[in-house]
Amino acid sequence: MAASASFKALADATYAKPRVRFKFDDVNYSDYVLKIGQISRDTEVTAGNVNIDVVNTDQTFNILSSTPTKLGNYAQVELYFPGLSEYESLFKGTLEKAIFNTDGTVTLQCRDRMATMLEKPIGYGTAPVTFAATGPASLVWDILTNTNYGELNSGTTTGNPDIDYTSWTNWRTSMNSQSFKLAARSAGASIRELLQLIADLTNSLIWVNGDGKFDFQWSFYSNDRLFTRSNCLAISRDIEEESLANTVGAGYGYDTDTGFWAGLTSSSSVSSQDDYGKKAVYFENKTVWHATSTSASNFCTGYLALHDAPIEHIYLTSTLYGYTAYIGGDVRVTDSLLDISTASLRIEEIDGIDVNKGLIYLSGRLI
Repeated sequence: MAASASFKALADATYAKPRVRFKFDDVNYSDYVLKIGQISRDTEVTAGNVNIDVVNTDQTFNILSSTPTKLGNYAQVELYFPGLSEYESLFKGTLEKAIFNTDGTVTLQCRDRMATMLEKPIGYGTAPVTFAATGPASLVWDILTNTNYGELNSGTTTGNPDIDYTSWTNWRTSMNSQSFKLAARSAGASIRELLQLIADLTNSLIWVNGDGKFDFQWSFYSNDRLFTRSNCLAISRDIEEESLANTVGAGYGYDTDTGFWAGLTSSSSVSSQDDYGKKAVYFENKTVWHATSTSASNFCTGYLALHDAPIEHIYLTSTLYGYTAYIGGDVRVTDSLLDISTASLRIEEIDGIDVNKGLIYLSGRLI
């Protein structure tokens, strides 16, 4: 999603009144909408579900009962401002269930368009699928576009409807800069599980954006958004050391025939051990693993840099000013009450987009 400057200006303005367009089966049903449930977006690969309550006094939606083949058809929620011929997608998915309520309304339960594909298993116990050592981006591309697996569009242009090609190519460059090489063997793991393991083993974020496309992020990027009490209804903060690690180890070169690893590499922070005691974490997954010692070593170094101190989280309840804060974005937060001054915050989750109230709930970690 690339909102125009005019759209962003209206999103920033407190006087602006956004509206929502709901389309089902390529028909605009916006006038029927009573309420749209919160839309979430996080790093658990999919954007999840959304419920849409609609009026049915003219029995328009009875067609879902008389023609149940319409279940599974395309549904989309878009945000717009009157006067602008621009629509920003918040959700793309399919209609999974229609509930005809006693008050005459209908609740349409829509599921993320990638959800079904993500649950598809690859291989099984007696016939596992092996992926030879390659770069993470190539491995993900194979999983998503192979006609035996994800079956998504394999077009290598920005017009790809399933994969944000610009995001993917930038991520590929980042992965190559780290000399990451991964191998995999799936005996029934779902596509979701494989993608999450790849993200975990490369210190990356993989998710489905509001356009219904796969998006990828490794390094931080500046979003130039400053959040304060003037554009947030609430700002809170916590700090935890549950995920702290000052020794990180990773196996590499797993041999699926012998069940042995070629070796183990690790990185440690002595200063962190002095401050917090020794806390170690090891990665020796036999579904996805690092193929070389260099790959494993660079992963350990990166993971250690992200986890060798307690992690501080910031939670924001923002006006639509927060609409352009995408996952992976490096934004700024200032709040005198919490003793934060232009602190850098990496957005890791859009916990909810409440289109009814014009609020966005964001969370991330200070970096």
